[in-house]
Amino acid sequence: MNNPLAQPLTDITCEIGESPIWLASAQTLFWVDTEHNCIHQYSLKTKTHSATDVPVAVTAIAPASSGWLAATKTGLYRCHADFSGFEFIADPTEGLAGIRLNDAVNCPSGDLWFGSMNESHLEQADGCLYRYRADTHTISQLDCGYAVANGIAFNARLKRAYVANMFRGQVIELQMNDDWTAVLNKRVFIQLPEQEGLPDGLTTDALGNLYVCHWNKGAVSIYNPEGKCIHLEALPVKHATRCTFGGDKLDILFVTTGWYGMSEQERSELPLSGRTFVMPSLFEGNTDSIFCESFPHQPFRQ
Repeated sequence: MNNPLAQPLTDITCEIGESPIWLASAQTLFWVDTEHNCIHQYSLKTKTHSATDVPVAVTAIAPASSGWLAATKTGLYRCHADFSGFEFIADPTEGLAGIRLNDAVNCPSGDLWFGSMNESHLEQADGCLYRYRADTHTISQLDCGYAVANGIAFNARLKRAYVANMFRGQVIELQMNDDWTAVLNKRVFIQLPEQEGLPDGLTTDALGNLYVCHWNKGAVSIYNPEGKCIHLEALPVKHATRCTFGGDKLDILFVTTGWYGMSEQERSELPLSGRTFVMPSLFEGNTDSIFCESFPHQPFRQ
């Protein structure tokens, strides 16, 4: 059953809405439309929306100490706070036919983690997981073998990272070393049944629960730190893409969605597909810990 408390934040519809980022300092949510070179922002304080057209196909954004870092279909970039002045950093997928960057988030260590994918053959395990260290401007590979490396999230207390191996229907758990530079252990944390869609964006809350957005399902499922599903929240959309906590007390869950690949009939049946949704958090504990989704959005070391 769809949650009656889940409401569209605005009437803006994205083909693939992605990478919702809450900036507490601005009381503003930012997100991207990966198919239309556009970055959206909505101020909860003023209840106003604005959009910025950008010169590259941005797939994810992450705040830095000055401006933003952006994963794009043509590599990693930095830009100013107003999304101007895009400057190319590097592209570890350069020269690899059909391979491009995908999702990206800030790690608790202050580095940027980002994934790659084979956009020509989504089910091929050509995707990798990378780390960008901003103070030395270096990129290193953390892991490989992903059929679209997507939806990265962290449990800082347990030194664990979670990465969606999307077209295998899996969420992978990585046990990391103390400084988040090396994988100590790797296992399948979640295997979604085919009827549940594909795991897309991820986030964690203060209790260590993992929130999984479902592509082809239109839902957000919640798993406890032991990997048990404790809740499934349906949305009136086909694709739920990524979620994050926000608001004054980090007690609001924002969820981006998309209408990519939907037929005209599907879009008429699910007209809210592509909207960004807002709903109250489902569990207490999101309000008093730096380990909410807002933590990876802290500035990079520079």
